[in-house]
Amino acid sequence: MPACLGFEKFKYCMGLEQVLMAMADDPAWAYEMFMSTADLAIEGLEYLLGNGLEFDAAFVTEDMGFKGRAFFSPRAYREMIMPCHQRFCEFCHERGIKAMLHTCGNNMELVPLYIEAGFDVLNPLEVKAGMDIFTLKKNFGDALVLWGDIDVRAIAHPNVAVLEQEIREKVTMAKQGGGYVFSSDHSISDGVSLEKYRQMLELGLRYGSLIDQGG
Repeated sequence: MPACLGFEKFKYCMGLEQVLMAMADDPAWAYEMFMSTADLAIEGLEYLLGNGLEFDAAFVTEDMGFKGRAFFSPRAYREMIMPCHQRFCEFCHERGIKAMLHTCGNNMELVPLYIEAGFDVLNPLEVKAGMDIFTLKKNFGDALVLWGDIDVRAIAHPNVAVLEQEIREKVTMAKQGGGYVFSSDHSISDGVSLEKYRQMLELGLRYGSLIDQGG
């Protein structure tokens, strides 16, 4: 079940610059707006559950970063956006539903707060923005399922050896102890052939299944 909460919802409605200005100029108003999206998402999920639908996970979309860092400080996230996420995650957990967060860009400094908010899974771990699965696995692998981080630039590279190195190094490490979902770190470009995509999947299966090479 997908849900567009908090910052992302108003980024589409108001535009990125306007919602960031609202957070700076009137944080109480921004907080109220963000919380309203959690209430709306919960009402929708309650309706679906009450009418016989079942979900294993709720997929929350919130692109909160760009290249190098997040759009706002950890303090701004904690004060204005995190309460919205906490409310939704708590509702999901009370009903046995995992909470998954999709956020493109660099979110390294916000990851501890995502865990505190209650998210169980983090995706897509965008490499070119600065997300580092080696650091994430070391510091947060016991608290978060990590999903992605296979660089789309390596997938598109004409030399398959580049892609194999990318997958071998990351999957061999990230699969240790479980808690890793194999995936690209962003949308795969139109220039990637079906054959190249199949090679990516085959390499993922190969290095994800090997026991003697890292797990």
